[in-house]
Amino acid sequence: MLKIVTIIYLSFFSSYLFAKTLTCSKTESSPNIDGTIEDLWSKAKEISVQDAIEKVDIKLKCLYNKDYIYFLSSYPDAYANVKHKAKVWNPDLEIYQSGPTREDTFIFKFAMDQVTSDLSLKSNAPYSADIWYWKGFRSDPIGYADDKMHHFGLSPSKKSRRILVNGQIFYLSRPGDSGSSSYKSVLPTEKTLDEVAAYEHRTPQGSRGDIKAKGTWSNKTWNIEWSRQLKTGHSDDVQLDPNHSYKFGVSINEIAASEKKPKVERPNHGTGDIGELLELTFH
Repeated sequence: MLKIVTIIYLSFFSSYLFAKTLTCSKTESSPNIDGTIEDLWSKAKEISVQDAIEKVDIKLKCLYNKDYIYFLSSYPDAYANVKHKAKVWNPDLEIYQSGPTREDTFIFKFAMDQVTSDLSLKSNAPYSADIWYWKGFRSDPIGYADDKMHHFGLSPSKKSRRILVNGQIFYLSRPGDSGSSSYKSVLPTEKTLDEVAAYEHRTPQGSRGDIKAKGTWSNKTWNIEWSRQLKTGHSDDVQLDPNHSYKFGVSINEIAASEKKPKVERPNHGTGDIGELLELTFH
């Protein structure tokens, strides 16, 4: 059964986004993907982008060499949320139930073609996008970001969500890339602690394990370093060529067309969207 969430966007002009350019600088060295800002990053140009939901400024930098691309994303966050849906013991029912914890996240969203002009959930046209999804609990501890896709189109699919844009029904599906993720669900049946993790970590496999990412939180700021091969050879990834430019966007919250949930630790988890269309170029 499809999960249906309807979002109504009243303004046609709200879907028109203006591009800002992030210039990726060439480097002979490679940053250590550990969330630490090395001197190497001082050579990279920085841009600032406002998050569509949280209304905070995100800082972005980019480096590349002949084989890999690297990003540094930074944004203010008063608290580090590094648990996700941790199970809480219910003594009356004598079972574990999903609790209110929600992890911090960060998303890169890349157009899979050269013609897409709107990567938001307000778009008036279908598109496909490559999603690089850093998760403060489910991926960060083992140094990865989840590799997924967005298909925003006119036909429903398994688990797609319905979105209404200016009277037109669109559907958002969010499949993972081929292979396996950096985590899997666990369902404890006997009590050990009052709160236990809902997931256990594992090394991702296949196309889903393409992206290394690691964050550090200090002085109420997240700094996340990323790396991926320019060309992975996988059909579910955007293939990057320094001779071309690419459209992309970023979000602090998962882009899932979800409604705000006031009772959880991060009420905006799942409500993310692309607020500014960005262009990636290479220098």
